[in-house]
Amino acid sequence: MVDPADRPAQLVLANFASALAVDLSEHVVLQKWATQAPREVWLLRPGDLLVTPVRPSEAFLKAACGLLGMAPADVDIVTVPDLPGLAMADSVRRAGLLPVLARWAHERPGARLLPVALDTPTALLARELGIGMAPYPDEAPPTPRTVAAVRELNTKSGFRTAARDLGIRIPPGETCAAADLPDVIRDALGVHGGVAVKPDRAAGGHGLRFLTEPETEPEADPEVGAESGAAPTLTSAPVRAANRWVVERLIPHRWSLSAQFTVEGSSTHWDFDGSMTVHDGAFTGYRSPSPVPRAAGELREWGALFGRHLAARGYHGPFGLDALLAEDGSTLYATEANVRRTATTTPYALVRRLAAAGQRSDAAWHTGHTPGGPDASFEQTNTLLTEAGLTYDPDTGEGVVLYADVSSGVPVRYLVVAATTERAAELEGDARRLLNGR
Repeated sequence: MVDPADRPAQLVLANFASALAVDLSEHVVLQKWATQAPREVWLLRPGDLLVTPVRPSEAFLKAACGLLGMAPADVDIVTVPDLPGLAMADSVRRAGLLPVLARWAHERPGARLLPVALDTPTALLARELGIGMAPYPDEAPPTPRTVAAVRELNTKSGFRTAARDLGIRIPPGETCAAADLPDVIRDALGVHGGVAVKPDRAAGGHGLRFLTEPETEPEADPEVGAESGAAPTLTSAPVRAANRWVVERLIPHRWSLSAQFTVEGSSTHWDFDGSMTVHDGAFTGYRSPSPVPRAAGELREWGALFGRHLAARGYHGPFGLDALLAEDGSTLYATEANVRRTATTTPYALVRRLAAAGQRSDAAWHTGHTPGGPDASFEQTNTLLTEAGLTYDPDTGEGVVLYADVSSGVPVRYLVVAATTERAAELEGDARRLLNGR
């Protein structure tokens, strides 16, 4: 079932620990994200190497490789735990693995480095190993200017500046220093009645707060959240430690939407779009295709504009745009860009590989998660789905895949693939009832 695409070997670097997403001092958050690193197995083909902070379980690796039509022995996996305060590429150096990885690359002419995020330590790692950076051409690797642009555009303020210049609609708001945040929030609440307060550099809703009245506990620790339609009344501060903040008008909305694109040379290609699901203000999953075609069309137009902006700065690779469709059902607001691989790019890569094997290119797919129990394991959870007849069946082209590993206390993350949105929703409902009742 292996995709026959002919490409050189890849060193897949699961560098969830990157300063592109949050400050590297946020080690607890980065450790939480790193539990998802085994999902990068779905990007591997025979001859590839995965460098990961969390090693996949043997059961997960066997099942994933089996679905992809290869054996676990066909790929190599190196585990390098993230060190507090360091980017993943720097942890690789501290572990003394440069000679090992360089030897692997030397034995595979044309090998490429494929990271989750393009940051300065990772660009340096590629040069030290003497390999190219996927998907950049060998004759034009990412320059310091490109890496700096990626870093800037992964901030809320950097995206807002670019969006204004490109004519992309964004919520009214402003960027401020931490010292000015209380005054800016107070003034914005007086104008808008409700605001979203965001650390300038954050991902996954980390540190995000919705406020509908002034703060009264400025020393409170932040909680992880995500944009949602209902705005809770919060009186605690949104911040623990960040230098810059964005305060935006709160947008009551019908849909939280996202689209993914790829920049190749001077061209920008739309990959997929869909809606993000939330629960109690936190991101829980994704449903593709988009349920609102008109808004999806506008988001694609914005993606083309933003892609040209990235291409002009030498960027090659994936990026996503997130947006909110207001309650009027017609006004779309872009909220941020993620110029890196995101939580949806790897599941989508798996969907494409499964579709290629089944000669289907129009599948509907959902991702989501349920709580993981204290004794949860991949083998036990996958057996539940198998016995219920819910696991993905290549013959029918539908079913459920546990796209990330399962372990104690870690959410059980699933991918549902089906021919239609309705069928995907039906299968997802069956899987959630089963997993929640185990």
